[in-house]
Amino acid sequence: MSTSYSNTRPEVAISEASTLPQSYYTDPAWFQREMEAIHFDMWLCAGRTSQIPATGDYFVRQVANASVIVTRDDQGNVRAFHNVCRHRGTMLCQQAEGKFAGRIQCQYHAWTYKLDGTLASAPHMEKVQGFCEADYPLNAVATAVWDGHIFINLSARPIPFDQHLAGLDRKFQPWR
Repeated sequence: MSTSYSNTRPEVAISEASTLPQSYYTDPAWFQREMEAIHFDMWLCAGRTSQIPATGDYFVRQVANASVIVTRDDQGNVRAFHNVCRHRGTMLCQQAEGKFAGRIQCQYHAWTYKLDGTLASAPHMEKVQGFCEADYPLNAVATAVWDGHIFINLSARPIPFDQHLAGLDRKFQPWR
């Protein structure tokens, strides 16, 4: 006995069928819009907590044109930051993984950040009237940890991680 399945797509005459214009596939601006609308607004698995077992351990993840540092701070919390110095936009980490010696330092002008992202030192900025180190932390990336997995979200206002899981944490709890 054979079973036939009907095609749920509407019938279209070949003369009326078309694909998207080439620019949708090749234009970097379209790609950026798609990344921002889809991937930058969702929780993405960046790695495992076992990759950063100790304070100062880090790894870098690339999401389209965004480079993100994932590290463990002095209290053992998982943190993520855009891999860009707030001073001149220099990339902070060139290596894919490693260990910070208690601080994150830019090689260009030696701006130095604590592992929680706050600016600890900005050489020569003491001469700039009105400059306040507290105003220049690293740009944070939302993080969440579930079952040893580290998730990041590049959105300025990410949905709560529990909402993203939609009950999967409870569903899989019996299997730890």
